[in-house]
Amino acid sequence: MVFGRIISLRSITSAIIFGLVYLAVEFGGFSFFDLFLGGCFTIAIACFCWSAYPGFTSTVEQRKNTV
Repeated sequence: MVFGRIISLRSITSAIIFGLVYLAVEFGGFSFFDLFLGGCFTIAIACFCWSAYPGFTSTVEQRKNTV
Protein backbone atom coordinates (compact mmCIF):
# COMPACT_ATOMS: atom_id res chain seq x y z
CA MET A 1 0.00 0.00 0.00
CA VAL A 2 2.79 2.42 0.88
CA PHE A 3 4.73 1.51 -2.26
CA GLY A 4 1.70 2.32 -4.41
CA ARG A 5 1.34 5.72 -2.75
CA ILE A 6 5.00 6.49 -3.38
CA ILE A 7 4.66 5.59 -7.06
CA SER A 8 1.49 7.65 -7.44
CA LEU A 9 3.11 10.62 -5.69
CA ARG A 10 6.07 10.43 -8.09
CA SER A 11 3.70 10.33 -11.07
CA ILE A 12 1.67 13.29 -9.86
CA THR A 13 4.83 15.28 -9.12
CA SER A 14 6.20 14.54 -12.60
CA ALA A 15 2.95 15.67 -14.21
CA ILE A 16 3.00 18.91 -12.21
CA ILE A 17 6.63 19.63 -13.11
CA PHE A 18 6.04 18.91 -16.81
CA GLY A 19 3.06 21.25 -16.69
CA LEU A 20 5.13 23.99 -15.07
CA VAL A 21 7.85 23.58 -17.70
CA TYR A 22 5.23 23.86 -20.44
CA LEU A 23 3.72 26.97 -18.87
CA ALA A 24 7.15 28.55 -18.40
CA VAL A 25 8.06 28.00 -22.05
CA GLU A 26 4.71 28.89 -23.58
CA PHE A 27 3.55 31.78 -21.41
CA GLY A 28 6.52 32.80 -19.28
CA GLY A 29 8.87 33.76 -22.07
CA PHE A 30 11.50 31.26 -21.00
CA SER A 31 13.50 29.21 -23.47
CA PHE A 32 14.64 25.66 -22.97
CA PHE A 33 18.16 27.02 -22.49
CA ASP A 34 16.92 29.10 -19.53
CA LEU A 35 15.38 26.00 -18.00
CA PHE A 36 18.59 24.07 -18.64
CA LEU A 37 20.62 26.75 -16.84
CA GLY A 38 18.17 26.62 -13.94
CA GLY A 39 18.66 22.85 -13.71
CA CYS A 40 22.45 23.25 -13.80
CA PHE A 41 22.21 25.83 -11.03
CA THR A 42 20.12 23.43 -8.95
CA ILE A 43 22.66 20.64 -9.46
CA ALA A 44 25.47 23.01 -8.45
CA ILE A 45 23.64 23.92 -5.23
CA ALA A 46 23.05 20.23 -4.45
CA CYS A 47 26.74 19.40 -4.99
CA PHE A 48 27.78 22.31 -2.77
CA CYS A 49 25.44 21.22 0.02
CA TRP A 50 26.62 17.60 -0.31
CA SER A 51 30.27 18.63 0.04
CA ALA A 52 29.86 21.45 2.58
CA TYR A 53 27.82 19.67 5.23
CA PRO A 54 29.30 16.79 7.18
CA GLY A 55 27.92 13.28 7.07
CA PHE A 56 27.16 11.75 10.42
CA THR A 57 27.73 8.07 10.98
CA SER A 58 25.12 6.08 12.79
CA THR A 59 26.18 4.37 15.99
CA VAL A 60 22.99 2.33 16.25
CA GLU A 61 22.23 -0.27 13.60
CA GLN A 62 18.93 0.28 11.84
CA ARG A 63 16.24 -2.37 12.23
CA LYS A 64 15.80 -4.34 9.03
CA ASN A 65 12.68 -6.34 9.80
CA THR A 66 9.04 -5.51 9.26
CA VAL A 67 7.21 -4.21 12.29
